[in-house]
Amino acid sequence: MTGSRGSPARPPLGTHALIVSTEGRLDPRTPLAAAGTALRERVAGPERTALDLFAHGSGADYRVSNVSTAVVRPGAYLQQGRPAKVLFLFVLGAWLGASVLPRLGGMRRALWLTVALGGVVGPAGSFVYATIKAATDSTFLMSGAGLLQTAAYTFGTAPLALA
Repeated sequence: MTGSRGSPARPPLGTHALIVSTEGRLDPRTPLAAAGTALRERVAGPERTALDLFAHGSGADYRVSNVSTAVVRPGAYLQQGRPAKVLFLFVLGAWLGASVLPRLGGMRRALWLTVALGGVVGPAGSFVYATIKAATDSTFLMSGAGLLQTAAYTFGTAPLALA
């Protein structure tokens, strides 16, 4: 199964591993994607794709396209592990604000180490992610390469953001 083209979001490694290990049976996007497609086909007809409705349709077609996409989106958020990512980033920000910022002046060495490590690990992970995406044209693969791609994304973005 592949994700939508160009989607920058990545599932956390645990979520991805769960979906791959169950051969997609626990993929939360699948039933919602089917419901969105069924809704679009019921209203606009099976021959009209969401892109066609959006690009060449009337105002009513545009609304159908948006509603069918809105039905799919929660499943994509769950597939990507977005609730866990948002919670993690919130907790990280709270910790940085409460523990690190008040002591920032005395942490020059730790700050430079964070910049150095994040500046090396981040681009390396991003390169691996981009290489797999370029070779497969997918942001979500149901395979070991997909798990590697998710791990590379994780080890590319978070360290680079901290740097």
